[in-house]
Amino acid sequence: MSVLPPSLYTPSTLDSRGRRLSPVYDAYRIAEQLNVPVEGLAGSGTSSDNLVEDGVDPRFPNAKLPPIAIGTELTVTYKVASEDLAASARSGGVVAMSTSTLLEVIESACVDCVKPFVEAGFITIGSCVQIRHTTPVPEGCVIQVKVVLSQKLRRALTFDVRVVFATNPGNVVAKGFHQRSYLKLSEIEEKLVHKDKERRVLAPGLEGMAVHYIGPANTVGVAQGAREASLVSSAVTTSTLMKWCEEACINAWEEVLPPGQTSVGGSMLITHQAAALQGMVIECKAKLSTMDKRKLTFEVWANDRSELVAKATHVRFLVLKEDFERHAQASLVEQASNAEELAELASVV
Repeated sequence: MSVLPPSLYTPSTLDSRGRRLSPVYDAYRIAEQLNVPVEGLAGSGTSSDNLVEDGVDPRFPNAKLPPIAIGTELTVTYKVASEDLAASARSGGVVAMSTSTLLEVIESACVDCVKPFVEAGFITIGSCVQIRHTTPVPEGCVIQVKVVLSQKLRRALTFDVRVVFATNPGNVVAKGFHQRSYLKLSEIEEKLVHKDKERRVLAPGLEGMAVHYIGPANTVGVAQGAREASLVSSAVTTSTLMKWCEEACINAWEEVLPPGQTSVGGSMLITHQAAALQGMVIECKAKLSTMDKRKLTFEVWANDRSELVAKATHVRFLVLKEDFERHAQASLVEQASNAEELAELASVV
């Protein structure tokens, strides 16, 4: 019998569902990876696949994994474009590949790696990711993303991830792991149906949000054509805040309106109470305060990281989309007719 060193007993390890594992579990897991006999550790013949903190896990008696072997790997290349930069993703002003875009490439590689082994009626969905992004990647550079299946446990597939520069594989961009769950499509659809039944209803208390980064186009300087840069010219405009407040209200009701209906803006009263400068982030929160038949009244608060920037009351009206489009089309026809009459009158004069 082999004895594992105490350093291998790491109780801080978590399983695929985020639960803390016992030292016994870790010993089995590491013993299996090192191909070390495990007899005598906690009962002969016990596998790490069914040991958790509370013993055997009865929740997944029929857990199934695709017929993909440990060590299966895939390497993909990706060229960084302008839309992949952190500045474009509003995750900072750095002119380098954003971490969110890098995660998308990594997840796509893991999906493609396991795709040939996914059986009919099953799908993999992302459940966990931990990536350490240590090196910036400028626009135009090509990276290599290598994913290797390192563990299969119950419904979870864990991939080790390593990202390097294609022209210099020794220069590591990021590394970590990504975990995907192997599930039946029918299970996911069942949960979605249940969630759809719990969907929010259009009633007072409904909330919505809009978050925006103040860019140059949103500032007083651009709106007023200021030639010299100053703090005043870099402040966000009231009209921009109005637009973002309205967006928060729309986000509140968008998914709960009955089919065939929409809403149109009726009025907005806004008080612009504090300045917010270019580069700051504005978070608008809207709450449906009253509902009187077709009339919806929202209270909206726009905040930066430190204070309330603006407060608004916005009224919207529910309308039938078909009726609204018909009236809009009639207005266009009438406007075109009036334009023709004005043109004829002008030619006579």
